[in-house]
Amino acid sequence: MDYDALQHVRAAIDADVWRRVAQYVSGLPSDNAFPDLDKLTGECYLSAERYWIQDEPWFAKVGRQREVCFSYFVCCLERQNALNAADRDYLGLEVHFRWLRESGRFQWTATDSSSI
Repeated sequence: MDYDALQHVRAAIDADVWRRVAQYVSGLPSDNAFPDLDKLTGECYLSAERYWIQDEPWFAKVGRQREVCFSYFVCCLERQNALNAADRDYLGLEVHFRWLRESGRFQWTATDSSSI
């Protein structure tokens, strides 16, 4: 039921994922530390998406409710300088959201990065 509802706003979710990726990359320092902005090609692709229910027995005791969460994993490519070398995955970004069932909206919660 929640998954189907999310698919009705899929275009907006996709747009927000790519906006968050661009925002993250544009905020990178140019000091050659990881991730090195100069190594990125500017190309990224969606690698995976996850959906899960966050619901713990203690939630009711502290006023929390069951949450539907989801995340999208994006791979950003590294520029290869050698001849005949293909660009390859370099930076992974996982963009996390929660589904606000009552309003039929989603909310960004975090963007995590990793080397890949």
